[in-house]
Amino acid sequence: MSVCVHFLLGRCHFGTACSSIHGQAPCRFGFACSRADCVYLHPDGRALDAACSDSQQARKKRLLRFPQDGSSAVYVSMDAPTEAPLQGESQTIEKSYQRTIGGFPLAEHVRSSQVLEKAFHRTLQTEDYAYVSDQLRAVRQDLTVQHIRSPFAALVWEQSAVRAAANADWATFDSCLPELAALQVENGLEHQEKVASWRFLRSVAAGAADVSLLENLIRSPAAEAVWAVAINRAIVGGNLRRAVARAQDPPSATCSRIVEPIVDTLRLDLLLQAVLASRRSDDQTLSAVLAFPSEEDAVSWVQAQSIPYPLSDDCSALCAAVSAAKGNVARQAGLRTPSKAR
Repeated sequence: MSVCVHFLLGRCHFGTACSSIHGQAPCRFGFACSRADCVYLHPDGRALDAACSDSQQARKKRLLRFPQDGSSAVYVSMDAPTEAPLQGESQTIEKSYQRTIGGFPLAEHVRSSQVLEKAFHRTLQTEDYAYVSDQLRAVRQDLTVQHIRSPFAALVWEQSAVRAAANADWATFDSCLPELAALQVENGLEHQEKVASWRFLRSVAAGAADVSLLENLIRSPAAEAVWAVAINRAIVGGNLRRAVARAQDPPSATCSRIVEPIVDTLRLDLLLQAVLASRRSDDQTLSAVLAFPSEEDAVSWVQAQSIPYPLSDDCSALCAAVSAAKGNVARQAGLRTPSKAR
């Protein structure tokens, strides 16, 4: 694997999902490098280093400082590692995530795979998500720097995604899925369709269904795949009420959380369609239009979307309210663009 140049420049947006290594690497020009702003590592005694200003030398020393006060930076070595992968030596089970500010992590500050397994199972015993998120992120970090891509690593990324979805931490959820999918393939693990279904439904929620994922899901008998395909088929066919009804029977709690923004968006579309087409009459209640079990639930949901009730006869005002509600749904679900039913 190559070193991520964007990370060295402080501009990598992929985080733990990046396919390249996050860390510094030796400069291929070594002593002969003539760039004062080179982001790679150089051996001691380079002529250009000797000519550096005091401020530049001070900056290099800051990279080597180890924070004793529990701050978010981690001590690193500026020496390039050997060809053998780093093997953690720390026996500390509980460890917060620490941001690497440059160079290579030291073995005494990285936990071994055995210690990481203990830390992982211990972390899952608590319900405090702020604590769980931090601990799991630290476990993922130690796995990454040691290039550990075992079935245990896949389990860590899967549980990180599950806990993130349960707590509406969509940034973490979305960042975990690509790496989780890659680990499952590399280890030949089962339930790959489950993760593919999660990724597909997130793409549906964003308004751009991933066709490449759908092609594999259509052929899968897995419960998550069948469920996701059925929802998408109903949406594509224009039967939004059927899509909502199908979404009410998720195969897992994670699927239930993922599908929430899709259901909310579909109901907003149903509401707008019914009003604009004048299909909502005395014999067709709001609960029937929105596929709710009771009128009270339907009214509460409409009001929760910040849509005035009783519904306005002004179509322009209603369209604006529905559009704003879609934007709120997208933002709460960590989506870049409002979801759109197709």
